[in-house]
Amino acid sequence: MNNKQIQLIILFLYIVTRLLGIFYFAPHNDEVLYTQYAQLIASDWGKFKFISMDGTMRVDYKEPLQFWLTSLTVNLWKNPLVGVRIWSLMLGFCGLFFTQLLVKRIWGNTVAIIVAFLIILSEYYFYFDSIGIQEVYIYGFGAAFLYFLYDFFSSNRWRNGVIAILLFSAMLVTKQSGMVWILFAGLIPLVVLLKDHTGLKDVWSNYKKGIKMYSLLGTGVFLSMLIKKIFVPSEFNVVKYSSDVYLHTRKMSEVFEFPFQSWIGKLKLYFSQVLTSDFSFIYILFLLAMIGFLFTLREKLWIYIIFITMWIFSFLPMVIFLKTSFARHFGMGLYFWYILVGVILAAAYEKIKKKLAIVLIILLLSLGVALKSLHSYTTLMRWNHTDFAGIETPHLHWASGIGISEMIEKIKNLSPHLIIFDPQWGHPGTDIEIFKRYYPGTQIEMLSQKTINKLGAIRKILSNTNKDVYFIFNATTLGRPWVKEIIKNTSLCSEKEIIPKKFRKQVEYEAGIVFCKVRGFIEPDV
Repeated sequence: MNNKQIQLIILFLYIVTRLLGIFYFAPHNDEVLYTQYAQLIASDWGKFKFISMDGTMRVDYKEPLQFWLTSLTVNLWKNPLVGVRIWSLMLGFCGLFFTQLLVKRIWGNTVAIIVAFLIILSEYYFYFDSIGIQEVYIYGFGAAFLYFLYDFFSSNRWRNGVIAILLFSAMLVTKQSGMVWILFAGLIPLVVLLKDHTGLKDVWSNYKKGIKMYSLLGTGVFLSMLIKKIFVPSEFNVVKYSSDVYLHTRKMSEVFEFPFQSWIGKLKLYFSQVLTSDFSFIYILFLLAMIGFLFTLREKLWIYIIFITMWIFSFLPMVIFLKTSFARHFGMGLYFWYILVGVILAAAYEKIKKKLAIVLIILLLSLGVALKSLHSYTTLMRWNHTDFAGIETPHLHWASGIGISEMIEKIKNLSPHLIIFDPQWGHPGTDIEIFKRYYPGTQIEMLSQKTINKLGAIRKILSNTNKDVYFIFNATTLGRPWVKEIIKNTSLCSEKEIIPKKFRKQVEYEAGIVFCKVRGFIEPDV
C-alpha cells in the first residue's frame, strides 16, 4: 500500500467518524450558548458582533472569532448545531493535517502516519472535533501555527512567517488560553537547531542563529498582540475582569499559596481520566516500554525530550492556574502525547522489524478499538455521548445534553403552547431558543429567579393565555426550592414526564429533562 492510499484512508476515517459525531452527539451546554451568539451575530452584525464579550447578554467574556465564523453558517441548515459544528470538523482536520506535516518533517513518514491514526482513533479528538466549542479552534490554528513557524525558521520563507503571525493572532482572538502556545513556540527554534545537529554542543555553537530566531519570535508575538487589539477593543476588559472566566482562574498571589491538593486533583483528572480514556492498557504498555525503546532514539534524543516538554506544557499551566477545570481544558495539546507514542511505535517497528512489528501494532490498535467500542462508540449511538462527554459532565449531570433531542422533538409535536423554562444558562432553555424555527408558533418565556419565587406572578401569566402551558427544567434542578414548589403544586404540574425514559427512576441523580403540564385555566391571586 503506497503513501497516497494511506492518506486517503486517513481522510476517509476522519470524515466518517467526525460526521458521525456531528449528527449524533448530544448538544454540549457551552455549545448551545455559543450557537446562540452565532445566531444573534448572523441576525445583526453591527449590533451583536461583540455579544460574547460585552456583558449585555450574560456576565461572560469569550473572544469572538469562533462566533464570527459560525455566524456565517449557523443558518445554512435547519439544525443550527450542524452550521456550528461544521467549523469544528474543518479545524479538527486542519490540526490533523498540520500535525502530520510537522511530524513528517522531523521524524519521517512512518511516525507521521502512526500519529495520524492515533489522533483519528482518539476518543478525545473524536468528541471535541465534533462539537462546537473553542478548544478545537485552538488545536487547529495551533498545529498550523507550529508547522509554519518551524518551516519559517528552517527555510527563511518570510511568507510562512507572516502566516504564522496571522495564525497566532487568530488563536488570541479565539480564546485567551491561546497565549499558552507561546510555550510551545518557544521550543520550535531548538527543534530546528537540533534537526541538523545531534548534540547540544553543536547547538550552542550556533548561538547567533538562535538569538536571531528568538528575536523574530518575540517580534511576531508582539505583532500578533497588536492585531488582536485591532479586532478586540480593550473597552470590554471591564467585563473580562469581572466575568466567570476570572472567577475560575487563579491570580499569581493565589498560585504562590501553593494549593497542592487542588493541583494533585487536576493531575489526577488528567492522568486517570483524560489520558487513560484512550486505549488505556496500550498506553500503560507504552510507558513500560519507553525506557527500552528510548535507546533507539539516540540520534534524535534531544528533540524527543523537547516534545516531552511540550506535552508537559499542554497540561501543566491548566493544573497550576485553573481553579475549576474540565477535560477540554487539558487537551488540545494532547496530540504531543500521540507524537511521543508514535515515535516509540515507529522505533519499535524499526527495532523488531517488518512483519512481527506490523502484526503487534495492528493487534494492539485493533484490541483498543474493540475495547472502546464496547462502552464508548456503541454508547454514542444509543445515548448520544461518549466517555469524554461523561468526563466533561461528571456522572452525566448538568450540561450533559442528555434528552435534549427528545425534548425538541416533543415540543414540535405539542398543541399550541406556552413554554416556561429554567433560567439557568444553557440546557434546556437555550436549546429551546436556538431551535425555535422548529416550532414557530410557540410562545417562550424565560422566568427570572425573582418571578419564579412568586407563584402568584406565574399564575397571572398562565391566566392570560388559552394555550397549553408547560414548565421545562433540567432534572438536576429538582433540588432547588422554587422547582420543588412547582413540582408539588398539582395545578402547576398536573402531569410530569422525565425524558429520556431511562432516567425516570433516577431524576435526582442523573441528567434528564422534566416536562410539567399545567392543569387548565388558573385564576390569578387577588
